[in-house]
Amino acid sequence: MTSHGRSLGNDMGTEAGDCIFCSIANGQTDTEILLRGGELVCFRDAKPAVRHHYLVAPASHVGNCATLRKDHTPLVEQMKVMGRRILEENKVSDLDDVSEMSIKSLIRYGPQSYWFITVDKVLLQLNTNGMVK
Repeated sequence: MTSHGRSLGNDMGTEAGDCIFCSIANGQTDTEILLRGGELVCFRDAKPAVRHHYLVAPASHVGNCATLRKDHTPLVEQMKVMGRRILEENKVSDLDDVSEMSIKSLIRYGPQSYWFITVDKVLLQLNTNGMVK
């Protein structure tokens, strides 16, 4: 999952016109959209860390996870549903392919890194604090 910034990427204060996720969502790249529904799109990561590395992004610009507020909770919940759907459609019943990640990918994308925040953590922070820290 991704908001248009920190993965849920690095687009921290990017405006919508410069945002790669907005370009993808608006069909301005050759990226294959795997799922499209409502406010969301799902596509493969351009540099996947594992075989099943998909990104779910809002079709409208959202700066990054730090810009999310409590009123984004339904959007994040929809992102979670779409993420689960793409995994189910690709018959991914567990996330064992994470063990296939290279050491470099684990360091960059692992749970301890800045780039990674679970959707459950995002939802918890939104519901508890009204924002993501």
